[in-house]
Amino acid sequence: MESGLPCTPTIADPTAGVLLPPSLTTLAPENHSILRKVAIILEEPGLTHESAYLDFSKKEQKAPEILKINPNGRIPAILDHHNDDFIVW
Repeated sequence: MESGLPCTPTIADPTAGVLLPPSLTTLAPENHSILRKVAIILEEPGLTHESAYLDFSKKEQKAPEILKINPNGRIPAILDHHNDDFIVW
């Protein structure tokens, strides 16, 4: 998904130094505790992921392109890129 939001790719194996394409994208505010919790859960089985940061002060969670992903405008929203951008929220 090309949202125009800043994204941070995650290295699946930091010891190998290989940056793999992300299989999942998490939408949430930067430095939010839910983002850290989701990252821990996704990294445990070795899933690659990236984070797209939402700015709540600008109400980005209510932007039309985000509401298409999560009609409730709540966080986190997770996109599974290996399953045709299946939405998990």
